Amino acid sequence: MCTAIYFLMILASCTAIALPAWAQESKTASSVILNPINITATRSERSPEQIPNSVTQITRYPQQNFQPGATLDEFARGTPGVFFQNQFNFTQDLRIAIRGFGARSPFGVRGIQMRVDGIPATLPDGQTQLDSIDPSLIERMDIVRGPSAALYGNASGGLIDITTREAPAEKFVVMPRQVFGQYGYLKSELFMGGRQGNFAYSLYGSHTQQDGWRDFSAMQNNFSQAKLNFQTSVNSDLMLVFREFYSPLSKDPGALTGAEVNANPRQASARNVQYNAGEEIRQEEMGIRFRQRPAAGKEFSVTAHWLQRDFQSRQPFFDGGQVQFDRQVGGLMMQFVNDHELFKRPNRFLAGIDYGIQNDDRQRFNNNFGVRGALNLSQIERVQSVGPFVRNEWNVADKLDLVVGGRWDWLHYQVKDQFKTDGNQSGSRTVSQGSGSAGLVYHLTEQQQLYAHVATVFEAPTTTELLNNP
Repeated sequence: MCTAIYFLMILASCTAIALPAWAQESKTASSVILNPINITATRSERSPEQIPNSVTQITRYPQQNFQPGATLDEFARGTPGVFFQNQFNFTQDLRIAIRGFGARSPFGVRGIQMRVDGIPATLPDGQTQLDSIDPSLIERMDIVRGPSAALYGNASGGLIDITTREAPAEKFVVMPRQVFGQYGYLKSELFMGGRQGNFAYSLYGSHTQQDGWRDFSAMQNNFSQAKLNFQTSVNSDLMLVFREFYSPLSKDPGALTGAEVNANPRQASARNVQYNAGEEIRQEEMGIRFRQRPAAGKEFSVTAHWLQRDFQSRQPFFDGGQVQFDRQVGGLMMQFVNDHELFKRPNRFLAGIDYGIQNDDRQRFNNNFGVRGALNLSQIERVQSVGPFVRNEWNVADKLDLVVGGRWDWLHYQVKDQFKTDGNQSGSRTVSQGSGSAGLVYHLTEQQQLYAHVATVFEAPTTTELLNNP
């Protein structure tokens, strides 16, 4: 387990806000009225100037409807401190680093927490797969740069909180979109939604395919989502989300040597072609969130989620070069927020607990030039995590806010070896880690703040590292 301590002092507010589509001109031509901007990434809705972190909020605007909708970086490109790599290799997946956190991941995302509609996209072991997030469906994105382990636990070097498109205000709206591009790029989308009384819904489906600029880089995938919102009473609401992602084709052209690039940069690695490197994925996900406000200034919420992922890949080598796993992930989050007065000053107290479980039934087979060979590994990998947390946000004086938080995480790893030809490799281990944060915000003006923030962050092993024996 790796632990780091992070300290930052900023001499002006580093909160960056992308101008949203809902900016409206007022009745007087000399002024512009903007809807208030609130950040939900810190587990309760706050205005940016009340948060002692570097935060960027990006809201969809009309020009983004002309983007291809292929990769997540289209929405957040140019965000300070955020680095994207592998945008166009759909087999390796998009890599994201926030101020260096996440850079040590060989593929995909690690070291960064991600939430979609309040539901964790990050697994209990700290991995995140982005293939099941459609960029065209994003309505808003909050990016917190810097450690957030006191709120989210393992692998919280940064945070990306995504909100997908909400139901339109009308009773029924249909919005199709068709995108064509070079190298066989084609994306078909259909968005439908509406509101009726206390019920709102949005439905979305897409099909994406391309041949790719490089040889042996073709891909296809289908994505669908249904988001349903119910106003169950004056003081409570319920949200249901269903998602499905299916990628029957994703080729991996592999890396090239300098000589190969000079000869033909569009060629695929001969070894990747020889071993038919690529992957197929099917994933289903469901989430439910219930919120209730029993009294003024008090809110209780509970969120449950479930995910199933079937994964098969072929690597460009023989020994164990074909990987297959069936993943089941579940989780439960409970949180209570209480706005009250502390010594006659406004105070917000948060307390909650997160529980997650991940179960991977993994096999590895030899790769006989694209044909599945003999089994050489079979094991069940299980990770369970529990993390209670507290956070207090106190307006100490008219221009000064104090924010403190703490969390303790337990992670239990268990491996059950089902391939005992080379002996029984079963085992288990429990690791734990405390995390803390403290911040001060001094309001110079309504738009300018001084803040200081100190926090800790840690990373626990992922299930892919359980294969590195001993």
